[in-house]
Amino acid sequence: MTRGNLRDRSAQRRRAVFLDRDGVLIENRAEYVRTLADMSVLPTTGRAMRRLGQSDLVIIMVTNQSAIGRGLTSRAEVDLVN
Repeated sequence: MTRGNLRDRSAQRRRAVFLDRDGVLIENRAEYVRTLADMSVLPTTGRAMRRLGQSDLVIIMVTNQSAIGRGLTSRAEVDLVN
């Protein structure tokens, strides 16, 4: 990457907020959120997301779903929940 490319990329930088899915946006469950039916959105999520959506921040949801690797759910099911 040339120095010119670095300058171009830094001009496009935006501030972001990273939100963990389980325990921040939806209820964290000890037995995992395996299906859409298991998901319960936290009461403050809608209001918080509306406020963030009105800001200039990029909103990024992050999640680590070990239940996929354990065979308790599929990637397709997790994608539905996300």
